[in-house]
Amino acid sequence: MMQKFVFLMMGFMTINFTLVGCQIKPTRVYESATKKTASQKFSPETVFLDARSPFEAATAPINGATNIQWSEFTEREIHRSGNLEGDLYPQARRLARLGITPQTPVVILGKVHLGNGEDGRLAWTLKVMGVRDVRVLAADQLTESLSQSEQKVEKSAELWKPQDMEVFVVSRREFVQRIVKPNPQVVILDVRTESEYLGKREVGLPKKVPDVGAMNIPWTEFFRPTGEVESGIRDQLAVVGVTSDKEILIISNQGIRSGAVAFALMELGFKKVRNVSGGYLELLSTEAGKR
Repeated sequence: MMQKFVFLMMGFMTINFTLVGCQIKPTRVYESATKKTASQKFSPETVFLDARSPFEAATAPINGATNIQWSEFTEREIHRSGNLEGDLYPQARRLARLGITPQTPVVILGKVHLGNGEDGRLAWTLKVMGVRDVRVLAADQLTESLSQSEQKVEKSAELWKPQDMEVFVVSRREFVQRIVKPNPQVVILDVRTESEYLGKREVGLPKKVPDVGAMNIPWTEFFRPTGEVESGIRDQLAVVGVTSDKEILIISNQGIRSGAVAFALMELGFKKVRNVSGGYLELLSTEAGKR
């Protein structure tokens, strides 16, 4: 009987390990497939922009990618450094010299989860300017074939004018009004980390952040580590009442991570998405309050 019991137990363990192995394998296959196919969907017209810091771009350059920072499209005043410039036509001309038009496929290369949302913020900026086909991709997802091809647009594109960006951003004054008069059809998302949201860590802010009635969902939940937008977040948002029929205002410290989330939601088909581009930094600024 003892031998029979041991035999049955060994058989059960074998079956159990087999089932566990089956659960793990799909994840490996998925990750492998993502890496393998990441560079296979790029058309010859695709323009690559490197959103990493100038230092990272210089020490580990990506052939065929132009280094551009999200901050190059924003105002220079410290307390308004997250806000887009009032006139982005000069930046549109610059993009045109790189071969970018509203119809050009653009891939933003960055650090995704290892960064602070800079790549997503740059993608959002191009999107609100009028560039329709924008993707974010982790720089380490690029295969050798892309590096060797050294794809780069040699010719400037036709000049174009950015679209009206007012519907994509929320000014400090309007945001304050929304806080004072809550609306059930308006959702405020705070996409900072949980510790920041709970007040345990306020990096780079002059004083404690006020309660603006926001729901906290960390920005990394909206992206896969590879850079693709996490499509599954749509169903999770619906469970907590964040649906596409509502206006969604997104805030972070400086409008960087909130810009990344705004881009992700736009990609998921949400139409009423607006970024509090000045973030809490502008909201708390005494100078901003005088405007």
